[in-house]
Amino acid sequence: LEFKWRQVWDETGEWDMMTHVMPFFSYDVPHTCGPDPSICCQFDFARLKNQFGGCPWRKKPVVISSSNVESRANLLIDQYRKKANLYRSNVVLIPLGDDFRYQNELEAENQFVNYQKIFDYVNANMKGVSIQFGTLSDYFNAIKGKFTPPILKGSFFTYSDIDEDYWSGYFTSRPYDKALSRRLESVLYAASTMGVTNEEVRDARRTLSLFQHHDGVTGTAKDHVVRDYAKRMLDSIQNVQGWMASKLGDAYAPCLVQDGPRMASYNACVDSDEVLVYNPLDTLQNYCGVEVPGKKTVKSKIASCDKHVRLSASSLQFDPKTGMVISPFKEKWMVWKVRKGGAYLFFPDQDAEVYARGVTVSDDGYSVTSAHWSRTIVEREDGVVDFIFETLLQENNQEWFVRFETDISNDGTSYTDLNGFNFDTHKYRPTLPIQAQVYPMPTLAAIQDGAHRFTVLSEHAQGTASLKDGTIDVWLDRRLGQDDARGLEQGVQDNVLTRTKLRVVAETDVGASGEFKPTQRCQRLWDELNHPPEAFHRTHRTIIGLIKMWLDLHTPL
Repeated sequence: LEFKWRQVWDETGEWDMMTHVMPFFSYDVPHTCGPDPSICCQFDFARLKNQFGGCPWRKKPVVISSSNVESRANLLIDQYRKKANLYRSNVVLIPLGDDFRYQNELEAENQFVNYQKIFDYVNANMKGVSIQFGTLSDYFNAIKGKFTPPILKGSFFTYSDIDEDYWSGYFTSRPYDKALSRRLESVLYAASTMGVTNEEVRDARRTLSLFQHHDGVTGTAKDHVVRDYAKRMLDSIQNVQGWMASKLGDAYAPCLVQDGPRMASYNACVDSDEVLVYNPLDTLQNYCGVEVPGKKTVKSKIASCDKHVRLSASSLQFDPKTGMVISPFKEKWMVWKVRKGGAYLFFPDQDAEVYARGVTVSDDGYSVTSAHWSRTIVEREDGVVDFIFETLLQENNQEWFVRFETDISNDGTSYTDLNGFNFDTHKYRPTLPIQAQVYPMPTLAAIQDGAHRFTVLSEHAQGTASLKDGTIDVWLDRRLGQDDARGLEQGVQDNVLTRTKLRVVAETDVGASGEFKPTQRCQRLWDELNHPPEAFHRTHRTIIGLIKMWLDLHTPL
């Protein structure tokens, strides 16, 4: 439970981090003093008058006094000793808090005064025990040099807190908002390449940072908080776009717009007379048929960006009835139907089903639509295909994903990125439940054998799995009608129309030995997906509008 955590990129251990894992169900007071929550809860003095729900074990906290301090101290220290047996040293860490705690002086006073009475008694009367308030730094300094910690390397996904409750649902919850945060990140990157100052984008960067909260980007906030995040991010996107437009000239406006928070974006520049397209990367990019050199701006007229694209020498083949790709790999729209689970937890109830709703196939399979699910294919170059999905999940307790099936013999091994830079290796284990084998996919999932590699890139985060040989599953959305008892106290039912672009990259002769690493070609395709060109069109101001603007500028305050 205490170890040095070595990062996958660290070969020498220079950046090892001393790590402590709490051994019980949660980090709240009932589950941190020892193995018996019915006892530990009695020492959460914020619950003295049934605040925070009281103690569900029907044993209330009591105020510490001279008449009960001995018995109460013995009861508490017994839990501390039992917890200490799980660790390597004679120092034990007891967290004292929870979410939404210490918001008033009375609560803090109740905790401090009652614990201090226990501490004073223990330190004066119990041999071999010393107890005090402290910080995390105090704890780590106290255990330094007391033992030689083991070294662990890699990530710890997927987390579980009890039984088969694995926290793999939040990898996908609220995918629209995960995508919106990436859009903000993308415009900030583009503005930085145009010379924006830290001061000019300070507020936008703070908004992006705020959304990285563990209940923000995870999609595990209450509905009204989700809406507030979305409004803040949209405002920031528009402000950064406004700065970029001003640098390109007078009277320009962004092409990619949306009419409100949590609404679908659309391209307002189709058939515009004059469009300026800026490429933030160093390499050539294509924007809606317009080639833009690295770090350059090109003036052009663009066609629709949402149409399918078919290469003249395409190798794709489609099922004429379903429109799904059947060669050189297979595409399947899939649904998990669940009975429980919520924003955090994924609980598959039965085998995944093929999405069997009526579909309309057009453009020989390059475009497929149904009532709430559509897909358009854009072929980019040999072996590279974009799948553009639009989903609007309206039925409770369903999880939608796309499955790609290949001939690759990956022997249960798959790969994901951890943060866009480092990569994790996963091994399918038949002894673990399915929910334990879904992993976060910030940008990439891949499988490979000695001859071939199949990579799926994404422009936003979601969950992924490789549950059968040669397959990659990528989640698109999930809707849950109930809470999963992890603190949110609601389901996830605020689904909106969500666009997900997945870029499939098929490669050969990539070298399957050693640590997984994307090829240079795959890295370029990743860069282009996450940092696309930014386009702007000239607005047509009326004479009345120009006069009003002149009056606003010249009217004294």
